[in-house]
Amino acid sequence: MKTTALHCIAEAPMAACAFVDLVNWILGCDAASRSLHEVETETSDRIREIARLLLQEHVESRGTGDVGEAIEIDAGDGICDVLSHRRVRERQYLSLFGPITIGRQTFGRRGRPGIAPLDEELSLPSRLYSYPLQRRLTTGVARGPFAEAVAGVEETTGTRVGSANVYDVVIDAAQDFELFYAERSGSPPDADATILVATIDGKGVPMRPAMGEPRPARDRGTKGPRPNSKREARVAAVYSIAPFVRTPVDILGEIGEKSGPKAVGPKRPRPQGKRVWASLEKSKDEMFAELAEEMLKRDPQRKRTWVCVTDGDPALQNRALTALGADGKVILVLDIFHVTEYLWEAGRAFHGEGTKATREWVDYYLEKILYGEASEAVRGMKQSATKRRMRGAKRKAVDRAAKYILRNQAFMKYDEYLAAGIPIGSGVAEGTCRHLVKDRMERTGMRWTVRCAEAVLKMRAIEICGDTKAYWDFHIEREQARLRGGTKWQIAA
Repeated sequence: MKTTALHCIAEAPMAACAFVDLVNWILGCDAASRSLHEVETETSDRIREIARLLLQEHVESRGTGDVGEAIEIDAGDGICDVLSHRRVRERQYLSLFGPITIGRQTFGRRGRPGIAPLDEELSLPSRLYSYPLQRRLTTGVARGPFAEAVAGVEETTGTRVGSANVYDVVIDAAQDFELFYAERSGSPPDADATILVATIDGKGVPMRPAMGEPRPARDRGTKGPRPNSKREARVAAVYSIAPFVRTPVDILGEIGEKSGPKAVGPKRPRPQGKRVWASLEKSKDEMFAELAEEMLKRDPQRKRTWVCVTDGDPALQNRALTALGADGKVILVLDIFHVTEYLWEAGRAFHGEGTKATREWVDYYLEKILYGEASEAVRGMKQSATKRRMRGAKRKAVDRAAKYILRNQAFMKYDEYLAAGIPIGSGVAEGTCRHLVKDRMERTGMRWTVRCAEAVLKMRAIEICGDTKAYWDFHIEREQARLRGGTKWQIAA
Protein backbone atom coordinates (compact mmCIF):
# COMPACT_ATOMS: atom_id res chain seq x y z
CA MET A 1 0.00 0.00 0.00
CA LYS A 2 2.88 2.37 0.76
CA THR A 3 4.31 1.84 -2.70
CA THR A 4 0.93 2.55 -4.28
CA ALA A 5 0.47 5.72 -2.25
CA LEU A 6 3.96 6.99 -3.08
CA HIS A 7 3.37 6.20 -6.74
CA CYS A 8 0.11 8.17 -6.71
CA ILE A 9 1.80 11.13 -5.04
CA ALA A 10 4.53 11.06 -7.67
CA GLU A 11 1.91 11.03 -10.43
CA ALA A 12 0.01 13.96 -8.91
CA PRO A 13 2.68 16.29 -7.51
CA MET A 14 0.60 19.50 -7.66
CA ALA A 15 -2.34 18.01 -5.76
CA ALA A 16 0.03 16.33 -3.29
CA CYS A 17 1.82 19.62 -2.59
CA ALA A 18 -1.50 21.39 -2.13
CA PHE A 19 -2.63 18.69 0.30
CA VAL A 20 0.60 18.94 2.31
CA ASP A 21 0.20 22.72 2.42
CA LEU A 22 -3.36 22.28 3.73
CA VAL A 23 -2.25 19.86 6.46
CA ASN A 24 0.59 22.18 7.50
CA TRP A 25 -1.70 25.19 7.51
CA ILE A 26 -4.56 23.60 9.45
CA LEU A 27 -2.19 22.34 12.15
CA GLY A 28 -0.05 25.48 12.17
CA CYS A 29 -0.08 28.77 14.01
CA ASP A 30 -2.06 30.70 11.39
CA ALA A 31 -5.13 28.44 11.63
CA ALA A 32 -4.80 28.25 15.41
CA SER A 33 -5.37 32.00 15.67
CA ARG A 34 -8.63 31.92 13.67
CA SER A 35 -12.19 31.03 14.58
CA LEU A 36 -13.42 27.56 13.71
CA HIS A 37 -15.83 28.74 11.00
CA GLU A 38 -12.98 30.60 9.26
CA VAL A 39 -10.84 27.45 9.34
CA GLU A 40 -13.78 25.44 7.99
CA THR A 41 -14.34 27.86 5.10
CA GLU A 42 -10.65 27.99 4.19
CA THR A 43 -10.38 24.20 4.37
CA SER A 44 -13.39 23.81 2.06
CA ASP A 45 -11.89 26.16 -0.54
CA ARG A 46 -8.53 24.41 -0.41
CA ILE A 47 -10.05 20.93 -0.66
CA ARG A 48 -11.94 22.07 -3.76
CA GLU A 49 -8.65 23.30 -5.26
CA ILE A 50 -6.99 19.98 -4.41
CA ALA A 51 -9.83 18.18 -6.21
CA ARG A 52 -9.40 20.44 -9.24
CA LEU A 53 -5.67 19.73 -9.36
CA LEU A 54 -6.31 15.99 -9.02
CA LEU A 55 -8.78 16.13 -11.91
CA GLN A 56 -6.27 18.08 -14.00
CA GLU A 57 -3.48 15.59 -13.26
CA HIS A 58 -5.78 12.65 -13.92
CA VAL A 59 -6.57 14.03 -17.38
CA GLU A 60 -2.86 14.56 -18.08
CA SER A 61 -2.14 10.98 -17.03
CA ARG A 62 -4.56 9.80 -19.75
CA GLY A 63 -2.32 11.32 -22.42
CA THR A 64 -3.39 13.30 -25.47
CA GLY A 65 -5.08 10.49 -27.37
CA ASP A 66 -2.22 10.10 -29.88
CA VAL A 67 -3.05 6.82 -31.62
CA GLY A 68 -0.58 7.03 -34.51
CA GLU A 69 0.51 9.02 -37.52
CA ALA A 70 -2.94 9.10 -39.11
CA ILE A 71 -6.48 7.77 -38.77
CA GLU A 72 -8.99 6.62 -41.36
CA ILE A 73 -12.71 7.33 -41.45
CA ASP A 74 -15.38 5.82 -43.66
CA ALA A 75 -16.28 8.42 -46.30
CA GLY A 76 -18.98 6.21 -47.87
CA ASP A 77 -19.08 3.92 -50.89
CA GLY A 78 -16.18 1.93 -49.46
CA ILE A 79 -13.83 4.92 -49.63
CA CYS A 80 -11.59 5.64 -46.65
CA ASP A 81 -10.69 9.23 -45.87
CA VAL A 82 -7.22 9.53 -44.33
CA LEU A 83 -6.69 12.28 -41.77
CA SER A 84 -2.97 12.81 -41.35
CA HIS A 85 -2.71 16.45 -40.28
CA ARG A 86 -1.79 16.25 -36.59
CA ARG A 87 -2.09 19.01 -34.07
CA VAL A 88 -2.44 19.16 -30.28
CA ARG A 89 -5.33 21.44 -29.38
CA GLU A 90 -6.30 22.50 -25.89
CA ARG A 91 -9.85 22.54 -24.66
CA GLN A 92 -11.17 24.15 -21.50
CA TYR A 93 -13.39 22.03 -19.28
CA LEU A 94 -15.44 23.60 -16.49
CA SER A 95 -15.88 21.03 -13.71
CA LEU A 96 -17.58 21.11 -10.32
CA PHE A 97 -14.18 21.99 -8.84
CA GLY A 98 -13.20 24.68 -11.31
CA PRO A 99 -11.66 24.91 -14.79
CA ILE A 100 -9.09 22.47 -16.14
CA THR A 101 -7.35 22.27 -19.51
CA ILE A 102 -7.39 19.16 -21.69
CA GLY A 103 -4.72 18.74 -24.38
CA ARG A 104 -5.98 16.53 -27.22
CA GLN A 105 -4.25 15.19 -30.29
CA THR A 106 -6.45 16.02 -33.28
CA PHE A 107 -6.33 14.48 -36.75
CA GLY A 108 -7.63 16.33 -39.76
CA ARG A 109 -7.03 17.68 -43.23
CA ARG A 110 -7.85 20.82 -45.13
CA GLY A 111 -11.56 21.46 -45.44
CA ARG A 112 -12.56 18.93 -42.79
CA PRO A 113 -13.04 19.35 -39.02
CA GLY A 114 -10.53 17.48 -36.93
CA ILE A 115 -11.21 14.39 -34.85
CA ALA A 116 -9.82 14.02 -31.32
CA PRO A 117 -9.81 10.37 -30.15
CA LEU A 118 -9.39 11.53 -26.55
CA ASP A 119 -12.79 13.28 -26.69
CA GLU A 120 -14.41 9.91 -27.32
CA GLU A 121 -12.30 8.15 -24.70
CA LEU A 122 -13.26 10.71 -22.03
CA SER A 123 -16.88 11.07 -23.27
CA LEU A 124 -16.53 14.84 -23.27
CA PRO A 125 -19.74 16.88 -23.61
CA SER A 126 -20.47 19.18 -26.52
CA ARG A 127 -20.24 22.21 -24.23
CA LEU A 128 -17.33 23.25 -22.05
CA TYR A 129 -19.45 22.58 -18.94
CA SER A 130 -19.02 19.09 -17.48
CA TYR A 131 -22.02 16.81 -17.23
CA PRO A 132 -22.07 16.97 -13.39
CA LEU A 133 -22.00 20.77 -13.62
CA GLN A 134 -24.80 20.78 -16.21
CA ARG A 135 -26.85 18.51 -13.99
CA ARG A 136 -26.29 20.80 -11.01
CA LEU A 137 -27.36 23.81 -13.07
CA THR A 138 -30.48 22.26 -14.58
CA THR A 139 -31.58 20.84 -11.23
CA GLY A 140 -31.23 24.31 -9.74
CA VAL A 141 -33.24 25.83 -12.59
CA ALA A 142 -35.94 23.19 -12.17
CA ARG A 143 -36.27 24.16 -8.51
CA GLY A 144 -35.98 27.93 -8.70
CA PRO A 145 -34.96 31.03 -10.67
CA PHE A 146 -32.02 31.01 -13.07
CA ALA A 147 -30.09 33.57 -11.02
CA GLU A 148 -30.43 31.47 -7.87
CA ALA A 149 -29.23 28.36 -9.72
CA VAL A 150 -26.17 30.19 -11.03
CA ALA A 151 -25.40 31.69 -7.61
CA GLY A 152 -25.84 28.32 -5.91
CA VAL A 153 -23.44 26.60 -8.29
CA GLU A 154 -20.85 29.33 -7.87
CA GLU A 155 -21.17 29.23 -4.08
CA THR A 156 -20.85 25.45 -3.76
CA THR A 157 -18.35 24.75 -6.55
CA GLY A 158 -16.48 28.00 -7.06
CA THR A 159 -17.22 27.79 -10.79
CA ARG A 160 -18.72 30.88 -12.37
CA VAL A 161 -21.24 30.25 -15.13
CA GLY A 162 -22.58 32.95 -17.41
CA SER A 163 -26.30 33.41 -16.81
CA ALA A 164 -26.99 33.65 -20.53
CA ASN A 165 -25.39 30.25 -21.12
CA VAL A 166 -27.64 28.47 -18.61
CA TYR A 167 -30.62 28.98 -20.94
CA ASP A 168 -28.95 26.91 -23.68
CA VAL A 169 -27.73 24.30 -21.20
CA VAL A 170 -31.28 23.68 -19.95
CA ILE A 171 -32.73 23.44 -23.46
CA ASP A 172 -30.02 20.97 -24.50
CA ALA A 173 -30.52 18.93 -21.35
CA ALA A 174 -34.27 18.56 -21.95
CA GLN A 175 -34.07 17.30 -25.52
CA ASP A 176 -34.18 13.58 -24.62
CA PHE A 177 -37.24 13.84 -22.35
CA GLU A 178 -39.77 12.13 -24.65
CA LEU A 179 -37.42 9.32 -25.67
CA PHE A 180 -36.42 8.66 -22.07
CA TYR A 181 -39.99 8.09 -20.94
CA ALA A 182 -40.90 6.21 -24.11
CA GLU A 183 -38.19 3.64 -23.31
CA ARG A 184 -38.52 3.69 -19.52
CA SER A 185 -40.57 0.89 -18.03
CA GLY A 186 -40.57 1.98 -14.39
CA SER A 187 -41.08 -0.21 -11.34
CA PRO A 188 -44.17 -2.47 -11.35
CA PRO A 189 -46.93 -1.53 -8.88
CA ASP A 190 -48.05 -3.71 -6.00
CA ALA A 191 -50.48 -6.47 -6.85
CA ASP A 192 -53.30 -4.69 -5.06
CA ALA A 193 -52.89 -1.50 -7.13
CA THR A 194 -55.50 -2.61 -9.63
CA ILE A 195 -56.71 0.85 -10.66
CA LEU A 196 -54.78 2.82 -13.29
CA VAL A 197 -55.64 6.50 -13.16
CA ALA A 198 -55.03 9.28 -15.68
CA THR A 199 -55.70 12.95 -15.08
CA ILE A 200 -55.23 15.98 -17.27
CA ASP A 201 -55.74 19.64 -16.52
CA GLY A 202 -54.46 23.04 -17.56
CA LYS A 203 -52.57 25.87 -15.89
CA GLY A 204 -51.72 29.29 -17.31
CA VAL A 205 -48.10 30.35 -17.68
CA PRO A 206 -47.22 34.08 -18.02
CA MET A 207 -45.53 34.55 -21.38
CA ARG A 208 -43.38 37.07 -23.17
CA PRO A 209 -42.55 37.11 -26.88
CA ALA A 210 -39.37 35.44 -28.06
CA MET A 211 -36.68 37.65 -29.52
CA GLY A 212 -37.93 39.18 -32.75
CA GLU A 213 -41.62 38.52 -32.07
CA PRO A 214 -43.98 41.53 -31.71
CA ARG A 215 -45.44 42.26 -28.28
CA PRO A 216 -49.23 41.92 -28.02
CA ALA A 217 -51.01 45.27 -28.03
CA ARG A 218 -53.05 46.61 -25.13
CA ASP A 219 -55.76 49.22 -25.33
CA ARG A 220 -54.47 52.59 -24.20
CA GLY A 221 -55.60 53.53 -20.73
CA THR A 222 -56.42 49.98 -19.61
CA LYS A 223 -54.80 48.28 -16.65
CA GLY A 224 -53.73 44.72 -16.00
CA PRO A 225 -51.81 42.21 -18.09
CA ARG A 226 -51.58 42.42 -21.83
CA PRO A 227 -54.05 40.31 -23.82
CA ASN A 228 -52.91 36.74 -24.42
CA SER A 229 -50.13 37.22 -21.86
CA LYS A 230 -50.80 33.72 -20.50
CA ARG A 231 -50.62 30.44 -22.32
CA GLU A 232 -52.09 27.21 -21.01
CA ALA A 233 -49.72 24.44 -20.03
CA ARG A 234 -51.43 21.08 -20.32
CA VAL A 235 -50.59 19.02 -17.25
CA ALA A 236 -50.92 15.23 -17.20
CA ALA A 237 -50.43 12.54 -14.57
CA VAL A 238 -50.63 8.74 -14.55
CA TYR A 239 -50.47 6.56 -11.45
CA SER A 240 -51.61 3.25 -10.03
CA ILE A 241 -53.59 2.91 -6.81
CA ALA A 242 -55.36 0.24 -4.79
CA PRO A 243 -59.16 0.41 -4.50
CA PHE A 244 -60.36 2.44 -1.52
CA VAL A 245 -64.02 1.76 -0.77
CA ARG A 246 -65.88 4.64 0.86
CA THR A 247 -69.40 5.91 1.34
CA PRO A 248 -70.94 9.30 0.56
CA VAL A 249 -70.92 9.98 4.31
CA ASP A 250 -67.15 9.52 4.33
CA ILE A 251 -66.80 12.06 1.53
CA LEU A 252 -69.02 14.55 3.29
CA GLY A 253 -66.82 14.19 6.34
CA GLU A 254 -63.75 15.00 4.21
CA ILE A 255 -64.93 17.83 1.95
CA GLY A 256 -68.28 18.81 3.39
CA GLU A 257 -69.07 21.13 6.28
CA LYS A 258 -70.83 18.68 8.57
CA SER A 259 -69.35 18.45 12.04
CA GLY A 260 -68.74 15.27 13.99
CA PRO A 261 -66.06 12.60 14.27
CA LYS A 262 -64.47 11.40 11.07
CA ALA A 263 -65.03 7.83 10.06
CA VAL A 264 -62.34 5.42 11.22
CA GLY A 265 -61.31 2.91 8.61
CA PRO A 266 -58.39 1.50 6.66
CA LYS A 267 -55.52 3.77 5.77
CA ARG A 268 -55.91 5.57 2.46
CA PRO A 269 -53.68 3.93 -0.20
CA ARG A 270 -50.98 6.07 -1.78
CA PRO A 271 -50.51 6.51 -5.53
CA GLN A 272 -47.76 4.31 -6.95
CA GLY A 273 -45.49 4.88 -9.91
CA LYS A 274 -46.79 8.41 -10.36
CA ARG A 275 -45.50 10.17 -13.45
CA VAL A 276 -46.32 13.82 -14.11
CA TRP A 277 -45.47 16.06 -17.03
CA ALA A 278 -46.60 19.28 -18.70
CA SER A 279 -46.29 20.96 -22.06
CA LEU A 280 -47.00 24.33 -23.63
CA GLU A 281 -46.24 23.16 -27.15
CA LYS A 282 -48.30 19.99 -27.42
CA SER A 283 -51.97 19.96 -28.29
CA LYS A 284 -54.67 18.24 -26.27
CA ASP A 285 -54.73 15.39 -28.77
CA GLU A 286 -50.97 14.90 -28.41
CA MET A 287 -51.18 14.92 -24.61
CA PHE A 288 -53.97 12.33 -24.62
CA ALA A 289 -51.97 10.20 -27.05
CA GLU A 290 -49.09 10.28 -24.58
CA LEU A 291 -51.46 9.41 -21.73
CA ALA A 292 -52.75 6.41 -23.67
CA GLU A 293 -49.21 5.31 -24.53
CA GLU A 294 -48.11 5.56 -20.89
CA MET A 295 -51.11 3.59 -19.66
CA LEU A 296 -50.72 0.87 -22.30
CA LYS A 297 -47.06 0.56 -21.40
CA ARG A 298 -48.08 -0.09 -17.80
CA ASP A 299 -51.04 -2.34 -18.61
CA PRO A 300 -50.70 -3.71 -22.17
CA GLN A 301 -53.35 -6.40 -21.62
CA ARG A 302 -55.75 -3.90 -20.00
CA LYS A 303 -56.32 -6.18 -17.02
CA ARG A 304 -56.59 -3.26 -14.59
CA THR A 305 -59.43 -0.77 -14.22
CA TRP A 306 -58.74 2.33 -16.32
CA VAL A 307 -60.01 5.59 -14.85
CA CYS A 308 -59.71 9.16 -16.13
CA VAL A 309 -60.60 12.03 -13.81
CA THR A 310 -61.28 15.36 -15.56
CA ASP A 311 -63.13 18.60 -15.08
CA GLY A 312 -66.29 19.32 -17.04
CA ASP A 313 -64.59 20.43 -20.25
CA PRO A 314 -66.35 18.51 -23.06
CA ALA A 315 -63.23 18.70 -25.23
CA LEU A 316 -61.22 16.85 -22.59
CA GLN A 317 -63.97 14.33 -21.93
CA ASN A 318 -64.42 13.48 -25.62
CA ARG A 319 -60.69 13.08 -26.12
CA ALA A 320 -60.43 10.89 -23.02
CA LEU A 321 -63.14 8.57 -24.28
CA THR A 322 -61.59 8.44 -27.75
CA ALA A 323 -57.93 8.05 -26.81
CA LEU A 324 -58.15 5.98 -23.64
CA GLY A 325 -61.25 3.98 -24.53
CA ALA A 326 -60.17 3.04 -28.05
CA ASP A 327 -59.22 -0.56 -27.20
CA GLY A 328 -61.22 -1.13 -24.05
CA LYS A 329 -63.38 0.42 -21.38
CA VAL A 330 -62.34 3.55 -19.52
CA ILE A 331 -64.33 4.98 -16.62
CA LEU A 332 -64.62 8.74 -16.96
CA VAL A 333 -65.11 10.52 -13.62
CA LEU A 334 -66.06 14.14 -13.15
CA ASP A 335 -63.85 15.65 -10.48
CA ILE A 336 -65.98 16.12 -7.37
CA PHE A 337 -64.12 19.29 -6.40
CA HIS A 338 -65.27 21.03 -9.58
CA VAL A 339 -68.83 20.06 -8.68
CA THR A 340 -68.50 21.61 -5.22
CA GLU A 341 -67.22 24.86 -6.75
CA TYR A 342 -70.47 25.23 -8.71
CA LEU A 343 -72.52 24.26 -5.66
CA TRP A 344 -70.84 26.90 -3.53
CA GLU A 345 -71.48 29.53 -6.18
CA ALA A 346 -75.18 28.62 -6.22
CA GLY A 347 -75.32 28.35 -2.42
CA ARG A 348 -73.98 31.90 -2.04
CA ALA A 349 -76.71 33.08 -4.41
CA PHE A 350 -79.33 31.64 -2.04
CA HIS A 351 -77.90 32.47 1.37
CA GLY A 352 -74.97 34.84 1.00
CA GLU A 353 -71.24 34.56 1.65
CA GLY A 354 -69.91 32.49 4.55
CA THR A 355 -73.22 31.82 6.30
CA LYS A 356 -74.24 28.66 8.11
CA ALA A 357 -77.25 28.37 5.81
CA THR A 358 -74.97 28.37 2.78
CA ARG A 359 -72.85 25.56 4.21
CA GLU A 360 -75.93 23.50 5.02
CA TRP A 361 -77.37 24.13 1.54
CA VAL A 362 -74.14 22.94 -0.15
CA ASP A 363 -73.98 19.84 2.07
CA TYR A 364 -77.60 18.97 1.30
CA TYR A 365 -77.17 19.00 -2.47
CA LEU A 366 -73.69 17.48 -2.38
CA GLU A 367 -75.09 14.54 -0.42
CA LYS A 368 -77.81 14.03 -3.03
CA ILE A 369 -75.25 14.06 -5.83
CA LEU A 370 -72.96 11.61 -4.01
CA TYR A 371 -75.87 9.20 -3.64
CA GLY A 372 -76.50 9.27 -7.39
CA GLU A 373 -79.42 11.68 -7.31
CA ALA A 374 -78.01 14.43 -9.51
CA SER A 375 -81.27 14.95 -11.46
CA GLU A 376 -83.24 15.37 -8.25
CA ALA A 377 -80.65 17.83 -6.96
CA VAL A 378 -80.94 19.97 -10.10
CA ARG A 379 -84.73 19.86 -9.97
CA GLY A 380 -84.71 20.99 -6.35
CA MET A 381 -82.23 23.83 -6.99
CA LYS A 382 -84.21 25.22 -9.91
CA GLN A 383 -87.57 24.91 -8.18
CA SER A 384 -86.22 26.69 -5.12
CA ALA A 385 -84.81 29.49 -7.28
CA THR A 386 -88.15 29.88 -9.07
CA LYS A 387 -90.12 30.01 -5.82
CA ARG A 388 -87.78 32.71 -4.51
CA ARG A 389 -88.23 34.60 -7.81
CA MET A 390 -84.50 34.88 -8.28
CA ARG A 391 -83.34 37.22 -11.03
CA GLY A 392 -80.11 38.54 -12.45
CA ALA A 393 -76.68 37.32 -11.33
CA LYS A 394 -78.06 35.11 -8.57
CA ARG A 395 -80.34 33.18 -10.94
CA LYS A 396 -77.48 32.83 -13.44
CA ALA A 397 -75.29 31.25 -10.74
CA VAL A 398 -77.98 28.66 -9.98
CA ASP A 399 -78.59 27.96 -13.68
CA ARG A 400 -74.84 27.56 -14.31
CA ALA A 401 -74.59 24.94 -11.55
CA ALA A 402 -77.69 23.13 -12.81
CA LYS A 403 -76.48 23.12 -16.41
CA TYR A 404 -73.02 21.88 -15.38
CA ILE A 405 -74.45 19.00 -13.36
CA LEU A 406 -76.95 17.93 -16.04
CA ARG A 407 -74.33 18.07 -18.80
CA ASN A 408 -71.95 15.84 -16.82
CA GLN A 409 -74.49 13.53 -15.22
CA ALA A 410 -73.14 10.50 -17.09
CA PHE A 411 -69.78 10.95 -15.35
CA MET A 412 -71.18 11.53 -11.86
CA LYS A 413 -72.08 8.01 -10.73
CA TYR A 414 -70.32 8.67 -7.46
CA ASP A 415 -72.21 6.04 -5.46
CA GLU A 416 -70.96 3.37 -7.90
CA TYR A 417 -67.44 4.79 -8.02
CA LEU A 418 -67.13 4.90 -4.24
CA ALA A 419 -68.44 1.34 -3.86
CA ALA A 420 -65.81 0.16 -6.36
CA GLY A 421 -63.01 2.07 -4.60
CA ILE A 422 -62.43 4.41 -7.56
CA PRO A 423 -61.00 7.90 -6.96
CA ILE A 424 -63.51 10.70 -7.57
CA GLY A 425 -61.25 13.73 -7.09
CA SER A 426 -58.44 15.16 -9.17
CA GLY A 427 -56.28 16.00 -6.20
CA VAL A 428 -53.24 14.58 -8.00
CA ALA A 429 -53.89 16.77 -11.05
CA GLU A 430 -54.54 19.88 -8.95
CA GLY A 431 -51.43 19.22 -6.89
CA THR A 432 -49.42 18.64 -10.05
CA CYS A 433 -50.62 21.90 -11.58
CA ARG A 434 -49.62 23.77 -8.47
CA HIS A 435 -46.30 22.02 -7.77
CA LEU A 436 -45.11 21.45 -11.33
CA VAL A 437 -46.32 24.67 -12.95
CA LYS A 438 -47.54 27.38 -10.58
CA ASP A 439 -44.84 27.14 -7.91
CA ARG A 440 -42.10 27.51 -10.52
CA MET A 441 -43.57 29.39 -13.47
CA GLU A 442 -45.73 32.01 -11.74
CA ARG A 443 -43.29 33.62 -9.35
CA THR A 444 -43.43 37.39 -9.09
CA GLY A 445 -42.32 39.13 -12.27
CA MET A 446 -41.58 35.94 -14.23
CA ARG A 447 -42.32 35.86 -17.95
CA TRP A 448 -41.39 33.00 -20.26
CA THR A 449 -40.77 32.22 -23.89
CA VAL A 450 -42.37 28.99 -25.04
CA ARG A 451 -39.04 27.31 -25.76
CA CYS A 452 -37.54 28.08 -22.37
CA ALA A 453 -40.69 27.27 -20.41
CA GLU A 454 -41.06 23.93 -22.19
CA ALA A 455 -37.51 22.92 -21.26
CA VAL A 456 -37.88 24.00 -17.63
CA LEU A 457 -41.20 22.13 -17.29
CA LYS A 458 -39.54 18.96 -18.59
CA MET A 459 -36.60 19.20 -16.21
CA ARG A 460 -38.92 20.00 -13.31
CA ALA A 461 -41.10 16.98 -14.14
CA ILE A 462 -38.00 14.78 -14.10
CA GLU A 463 -37.04 16.20 -10.71
CA ILE A 464 -40.54 15.70 -9.26
CA CYS A 465 -40.75 12.11 -10.52
CA GLY A 466 -37.40 11.27 -8.92
CA ASP A 467 -35.82 10.34 -12.25
CA THR A 468 -32.94 12.83 -12.27
CA LYS A 469 -30.08 10.33 -12.06
CA ALA A 470 -31.63 7.86 -14.49
CA TYR A 471 -32.43 10.65 -16.96
CA TRP A 472 -28.92 12.09 -16.90
CA ASP A 473 -27.37 8.67 -17.48
CA PHE A 474 -29.70 8.30 -20.48
CA HIS A 475 -29.10 11.85 -21.72
CA ILE A 476 -25.31 11.48 -21.59
CA GLU A 477 -25.50 8.23 -23.53
CA ARG A 478 -27.73 9.81 -26.17
CA GLU A 479 -25.57 12.91 -26.52
CA GLN A 480 -22.43 10.83 -26.92
CA ALA A 481 -24.20 8.87 -29.67
CA ARG A 482 -25.15 12.13 -31.40
CA LEU A 483 -21.63 13.54 -31.10
CA ARG A 484 -19.64 10.52 -32.17
CA GLY A 485 -21.99 7.79 -33.30
CA GLY A 486 -21.98 8.93 -36.93
CA THR A 487 -18.19 8.96 -37.39
CA LYS A 488 -16.27 5.70 -37.14
CA TRP A 489 -12.52 5.87 -37.30
CA GLN A 490 -9.60 3.49 -37.12
CA ILE A 491 -5.84 3.77 -37.09
CA ALA A 492 -4.50 4.15 -40.63
CA ALA A 493 -2.56 1.17 -41.88
